[in-house]
Amino acid sequence: MKTKNRNVTPEMAIRVYKRHGMEINHKQAEGILDFLYKMAEIAVQQVCKEEDDINKNTSGNENSDSIHQGKHRRTSRQRVFSAASGRNTEKIQPA
Repeated sequence: MKTKNRNVTPEMAIRVYKRHGMEINHKQAEGILDFLYKMAEIAVQQVCKEEDDINKNTSGNENSDSIHQGKHRRTSRQRVFSAASGRNTEKIQPA
């Protein structure tokens, strides 16, 4: 069993399964944890790949953000005007 960056031990997995009415041994717990960590690694790789694909598709737009901006091109908590402008600097409330 690999132990690199793993916070869940086989003993913890055994306790969780026991709480839910299932009995597993140490070797089974190691196998289950190996599988779950591998699935998590694959999921993270897929998310990173999707973000890379999105960034490649929007590479022509230097100012593209990964968050959705409102109709005034601001996120919900940004100020309408800068404080230095002397104009109304109240925050815009999300609709």
